[in-house]
Amino acid sequence: MVFGQVVVGPPGSGKTTYCNGMSQFLKLIG
Repeated sequence: MVFGQVVVGPPGSGKTTYCNGMSQFLKLIG
């Protein structure tokens, strides 16, 4: 399974929360 995502947008637009959420999610499924 190949997993890749590009997060775009100015800082403070929810990228940090999104990335942290994805990290937790990947840890759970990984």
